[in-house]
Amino acid sequence: MDIDYFKLYELFSKEEQELLKAYHDRTRFYIGLITAILAATVAGLMKASAWYHFSFLTVGPFILIAVSRIAHEDTERAYAGWLSGVTRRAKLEDVIGLTKPRDEEGEYWGVEAIIPERYIRARRKTKSSIEFEKNRLHRGHHKWAKRVLDVFSLVGLVGFISVVALSIYTFLNP
Repeated sequence: MDIDYFKLYELFSKEEQELLKAYHDRTRFYIGLITAILAATVAGLMKASAWYHFSFLTVGPFILIAVSRIAHEDTERAYAGWLSGVTRRAKLEDVIGLTKPRDEEGEYWGVEAIIPERYIRARRKTKSSIEFEKNRLHRGHHKWAKRVLDVFSLVGLVGFISVVALSIYTFLNP
């Protein structure tokens, strides 16, 4: 079986780009949806005057928490898929020699490998691709996306407690 590694490399690179785009699209979708839910709940709070209005508005923070938790899991799954794409491409780079020093000294940068040294060093720090993916899953821009989603969950929890308190207060003090 004759394998065209360069065609495979091209395919892996495109797939990796598509996986990263899918991750970003999911993250943007969920952040937009959560922001809309939060805005609708705040707008409802501004108009609410009776206890039953506030009671109805407890749904907003509850949905906010639920969507934030779903987004947390879904974006992590998409990010893990992208990391798998990175490791597939990295393995192929090694097979076709892109991570090894060049035989001939080039016009600039001597005999350095085609792949930047910082990528190669990051890969060498782990014993396996599974370890590489596991270490990277909670770092980088995904770490910050998860934190934003955690903040939205916290806002939902505080909002839920506040809306329940307002509902009880307006019921007891008509």
